[in-house]
Amino acid sequence: MTGYNSYITGYNSYITGYNSYITGYNSYMTGYNTYMTGYNSYITGYNIHIKGYNIYMTGYNSYMTGYNTYITGYNIYITGYDT
Repeated sequence: MTGYNSYITGYNSYITGYNSYITGYNSYMTGYNTYMTGYNSYITGYNIHIKGYNIYMTGYNSYMTGYNTYITGYNIYITGYDT
């Protein structure tokens, strides 16, 4: 998921696998039961929003960096090795 104004929205949204990326300007991942799991997962960029109910970001070497980066919601988990 890369680029300018990228969206992942809906019920039960997933980003899974090895080397998963969310990068760019104004990237959104919203919904109910949102998951980002895997090895080497990245969320980087400007104005990145992850919001919703039951949000998970788990894995080995997970990164979330940038300017105006948000994770908001109910039941938010960020777990793993080198998170």
